[in-house]
Amino acid sequence: MSLVTSRELFANRAIPMTVDSVTERRQIQNNLHRHEYLELLFVSDGSLLNHFVNDKIELKSGDVLILKPYVRHYLEATEQNNPILAYCCSFLPEVVDSSIRSLAEAGHANPGHRHLFQPFLPLASENNSAIQLQLPEAEREEVTTRLEKLRELSKYSDASSNAQIRCQFQGLLAYLSDYFTASGQVGENIQVNTSGARTRFRPKLQKTLNYIHDHADETLTLKNMASMSGTSPTYFCQLFKHETGMTFLQYLNDLRIQNACKLLRESGSNITEICYKVGFNDYSHFSRLFKKHIGKSAAEFRKQEH
Repeated sequence: MSLVTSRELFANRAIPMTVDSVTERRQIQNNLHRHEYLELLFVSDGSLLNHFVNDKIELKSGDVLILKPYVRHYLEATEQNNPILAYCCSFLPEVVDSSIRSLAEAGHANPGHRHLFQPFLPLASENNSAIQLQLPEAEREEVTTRLEKLRELSKYSDASSNAQIRCQFQGLLAYLSDYFTASGQVGENIQVNTSGARTRFRPKLQKTLNYIHDHADETLTLKNMASMSGTSPTYFCQLFKHETGMTFLQYLNDLRIQNACKLLRESGSNITEICYKVGFNDYSHFSRLFKKHIGKSAAEFRKQEH
């Protein structure tokens, strides 16, 4: 089972959001997989099956399915000979505000930002894996137009396109929230059973992951992160690898490299300063890891991005 990381999907993007049609998407897989980001699926025309580990749901025209991170699933076309018009919108909550790292945090954000996430907030519950909503025919054309616009903009990464993407995406969230709030429609919460001890520790692990993201530039030890999750270091390693597909150290290094890429794009700091700002304490180690993760040196990356 594979994990699609945020770094993979949002590579070289200034903001963590992208839209593709389901039939075009390279990251869509026909076997069970998970991803680190939220995913909004919208079927404009046709039908799809979304498979979970032990369950499946059919998505028909007008259906909106919102999946929380780390839920195992895959999509299947139900009518192979009929065309499907469906969109897959992937994003992290921080696309709205950099201080919002999870739906739990979105639920406590300022009223304006909280409103944008209103249809998604039931997913903050550890028991809910996805939520299904239905748009009537009159609203489908508007949502299709908005997603198609975002799909086109997602092909570009220049400053103007990024600004438009952020505005258009927040407009989409506001439109959906306004409609579902006004209509009084309550989405169908989908619970995917994942029995065993791992389920009990998952909420604390998510809090630990949020902490790692917020404090990646600090000294983070395996022992302290395990304690924060309420597990032993040995079990924490197993749980962390199961949920993220990486070891704790791999995940932390990957996150620091992502943060370095952001600073290389957006700041004037020299590369040595960036190395230490993101949490590395050895420049040679940073250089080797950056080249391994990104495929080019930090200097080459900065030159390309500018």
